[in-house]
Amino acid sequence: MSVRFPETDPLELREIVYRRYCDACHQHDPAAIDLWDPVWRLTEQAHGEQRYADGLPYILHPLGVAHILLDWNVEPSVVLAGLLHDIRKHPAFKKPEEWNIPSPEVAELTKKANEIASKEPLAHYASHEEHRQAIYHNLLEDIRVILIRIASRLHNLRFYRSLSDDVCDFTQRNTEELFLPLLRHLRMWNVYSEMEERAFQIRDPQAFDHLSELVASVRFELEPQVAEVCAILHERIAAVLAEIVGEASIGEQLTVAPRWENAHYIYQRHLQTRRREVRTREALDTRWLYHIRVLVPQPWMAYVALMEIHRCYPALSGDFRDHLARSPSLLYTRLRTAVTVENLHTCRIFIQTPNLCALNQFGITAPPVYRAYQTGILPEDWAPIEQAALADFLKALKGSAVRANEVVVFTPQGEAHRFPVGATLLDFAYAVHTELGRQTSGATVNDGRKVGLDYELQHGDIIHIHRDENRQYPDEEWLQLVKTERARRKIRAQLNKRPERIGEKRLENALRRMGRSFDRRLQAQAATLARTYGMQSLDDLYRAIAANHLNAQEVARRICYPETAPAVYRFDLDPSEKEHYRDWGEPVYRFAECCHQRLQEDIGKAERKILPFVGEIRSSRRVIVHSMRCELAAHIPPNRRVRLVYHRAHDALQEVTFTVTASLPAAALVHRIAHEAEKHALALTNLRLETQTPGITRLVFTLQSDREHALFHFYELVRTLEYVNTVETDTPLLDERIEEHRRFANTAPTLLRMPFSASRPVDNPNYFVGRKQESRKIERYLCSEKAPGSLLIHGPQRIGKTSLLKYLAHLPGLRRMYTHVFVDLARTTTHSPAAFLRLLCREIKRQVPQVSTTPALGHGEEVFERFSEWLERDVLPRAQYPLLVKLDELGVFVEWSQDEATSAAFFNWLRSFIQHEERIAFILATSDRIVELLKHVGVYNLLNVTDHIALTVLSQKEARALIAEPLHGEVFFFTGALEMLARETGGHPFYLQILGAKLVDYLNQQKRRKVSEADVEHIIEAFVRTSNGAQFYHLWNRQDDVQTLVLAILAADRLRQPLPLHTIVGRLRQQAPDVSEQRIAETLSLLVERQTLIRIQSTSKSDVVYIFQVPLFGRWFARTYPLDLLLLKRRQKNRAF
Repeated sequence: MSVRFPETDPLELREIVYRRYCDACHQHDPAAIDLWDPVWRLTEQAHGEQRYADGLPYILHPLGVAHILLDWNVEPSVVLAGLLHDIRKHPAFKKPEEWNIPSPEVAELTKKANEIASKEPLAHYASHEEHRQAIYHNLLEDIRVILIRIASRLHNLRFYRSLSDDVCDFTQRNTEELFLPLLRHLRMWNVYSEMEERAFQIRDPQAFDHLSELVASVRFELEPQVAEVCAILHERIAAVLAEIVGEASIGEQLTVAPRWENAHYIYQRHLQTRRREVRTREALDTRWLYHIRVLVPQPWMAYVALMEIHRCYPALSGDFRDHLARSPSLLYTRLRTAVTVENLHTCRIFIQTPNLCALNQFGITAPPVYRAYQTGILPEDWAPIEQAALADFLKALKGSAVRANEVVVFTPQGEAHRFPVGATLLDFAYAVHTELGRQTSGATVNDGRKVGLDYELQHGDIIHIHRDENRQYPDEEWLQLVKTERARRKIRAQLNKRPERIGEKRLENALRRMGRSFDRRLQAQAATLARTYGMQSLDDLYRAIAANHLNAQEVARRICYPETAPAVYRFDLDPSEKEHYRDWGEPVYRFAECCHQRLQEDIGKAERKILPFVGEIRSSRRVIVHSMRCELAAHIPPNRRVRLVYHRAHDALQEVTFTVTASLPAAALVHRIAHEAEKHALALTNLRLETQTPGITRLVFTLQSDREHALFHFYELVRTLEYVNTVETDTPLLDERIEEHRRFANTAPTLLRMPFSASRPVDNPNYFVGRKQESRKIERYLCSEKAPGSLLIHGPQRIGKTSLLKYLAHLPGLRRMYTHVFVDLARTTTHSPAAFLRLLCREIKRQVPQVSTTPALGHGEEVFERFSEWLERDVLPRAQYPLLVKLDELGVFVEWSQDEATSAAFFNWLRSFIQHEERIAFILATSDRIVELLKHVGVYNLLNVTDHIALTVLSQKEARALIAEPLHGEVFFFTGALEMLARETGGHPFYLQILGAKLVDYLNQQKRRKVSEADVEHIIEAFVRTSNGAQFYHLWNRQDDVQTLVLAILAADRLRQPLPLHTIVGRLRQQAPDVSEQRIAETLSLLVERQTLIRIQSTSKSDVVYIFQVPLFGRWFARTYPLDLLLLKRRQKNRAF
């Protein structure tokens, strides 16, 4: 029981605290009385002149902390440390050696209390529960220091009106994030209740005052009735126990009394059960206002008391809990029941012993518990079940302390990491992030001390890593510095990513596929080959292979067979096969890697006689050649197996000498030329580098072939290779024949398939291109150990949200972990929660065939409960994987929620469902702006538990790939054609799909397979000329004249250059003086938000410029809405008015 004291009179408060301190010294350590005077003098020096924000003397705070610690019956040294716990706030006492505290124990406690105070704010930044728990473990190294900090925070909350607004807000947040969970850990529920209520009073004073007045009036009415119930229960239970024990005085040891709950507990209970705040007397649920506590002398008597309580009043089914025999989570140990009392509705009753009550209510501050924690000896007068509960509590508390063989360090954001003793800075950096470890150059520890990579981590360090962004790979020496195997494994993985190691690995794998090992002899041959490529060492060869300048399989073949020159060979169908393959043509023949050496031997024999070969048809233009002696040839499927014959054509053999100059390294150019020659079955001879100026390579070589058009193919392909400058030959008539060959090659007998569709989402994963970063982010989120309950994908209309949702079902990680349920919310026929849930039930049944039942949802709020019961009973036990529900068109889902009460109930239920159902994850997609969604009731609560991913236009690389990859191998794009498509669409996937479909139709109509910039310009002009504009209507509001005028001004610029803001304003004000500058600025901002325009900071940084996000839209707008015509119509309209 605490002593009442004047809170604002420091002199009188000092006398009270001193008298109580002397009493504590007589109980614990009489010699500690002499320490009071020097400690008090230090306290006066540090805080005597300090004041609160409202003018009260600050010395009231250390005195109040000491008074609270005396209430908890701690040692005198802890009380003295409580007086000095804020001594560092005085400039003269910044360092511990300046304190001159006479007692080493008090000095050590004071130092730790000041150190832990600096770590308390870390909990505000710790986003994961295990990180916050690690902070608690670090703080619990010395429980006495924790009690000092708790007492300090409790006194600050009692004096919160004296604190400044910023300090008061931080105190409230830090209390809820750090101290309340810590008090639950220590079972100090009495202090927890007071801190919780005072934090609630700071956070929402109006709700606190209103609820307190409401509870006080109801409590005044209920107190007589509750007292009557307590008296009846006390009389009945005492009579039964006296009859069993045989002692009439047993009733004096029995306690039956009510305990009234604090305002915050009542507030939270109403939010959890009724999902709304308490605003009226009728909305107040009286069962949360109080509970009756029954304290019996012995644990077995609790069950006797429970039996008698149920005899007096009828029990509520389902509300009985036996936490006496088995305590959940070690939070409390008692019997709990609920009964129905006339005029009181539901009455909660807790039954326990006085010792268990002290353990549950006061926790570590209860005197028997504190002594047991200090000595490790359990109280002998406690019953066995009470001793077991106390032993479990102490075990959990002491188990929280950091082990002796490890250290715990923190990031500046509060993320905690455990390491073995001796771990270095590199271990910490690689534990935070692999890329951070790679770029680590040093760190700043705690108060600004700079350390190097070999710094050994100390317990409690707060580390800020310094990064060297120019470092690409770690050093080999780092493997000797790290202590943990995890960091060592990551360093090795990064070392293996060096180009030298990647190239060497590729070459080893290529040789292994040929049945050879990369021994010393082959390494010497590889070094010789590197010199023929003009390289200085093997590392240069490895780097060229890693950069794809050289093909590893080709290099391996040349290493294994250096004496074999490429032969001029000609394969053809066996005469018996020609009836089955009348349109055989001349495909590309490639030697199979499994029998390359045998093929060389067979070709040598073919000079004396014709020998048969086996072909494996891979495509209409590619055949893999096997030897008849190859074991794998027998396993080729019959529909892909074909008989071939080989012959040489000496008579028609033609030689052409080529001279090629390119802006490429020599190795890269040789690789490209050799690769194309082998692909076209051309013999490459007399290869030499004539001159090599910086940045320019000149290569001369001779090709031999008996097929003239193969040389033409090769010439055309080399001429269009990237970075090739010139191609010259020694054949005078070659250019004429190439032109003739072009006309022949541009004719295509079959129609191209249509891989593009602008009206439907992309269902085929082979045609889904781009969004790799977003897909990886979603896959990483949902495949993590603590996957988020929901993700929100938002972006403008037609940006590809639905296609991305459908593509997620094909990702390997998500396909193996989730059952995918796609729901289009635009398909709801009636606008109600029941209609949405019925649609969701149908889609779930479609994806989980084992489910045969359909829930009868009904109407009103009961639909939520019935839907949840159906999931728990019928769906989740039968589903092979957790459900991933993908809700498309969330904006439609929100629009029909017009009734505020229904809307709030629905969204709060969905938020609670997402948070607490671990076997279901949600992905939401919307085209609406987040700001607009938040205007609807309840949506804020839903989006507050949702991670966001924004979709924008594709990058230029992704835009080019979206067109090129579906047509790969069928259409040839000249340089600049793909870039023009990506540029004109602005990377917008919808318009890329439109132009891709137009391009395929154009190529099929023209029977061509090559696309130039002129072709792209043709289809764009045709589309702009024939489009009715439905593809662009979502980009602007057609009813807004100002938006139309602004877009017309931007589109009127024939060069389509970005226009500065002042130019747009000047031109518009000149033509339409009635439009204000503010209206123009608002219109531009709205168009930028819709991603119709792009805002760019000008180079002078004095103005911003605007340009169309999709230039194709600008071209269409300039043709459909000419500026002159718009201005004429506007003038005619103004004259009419």
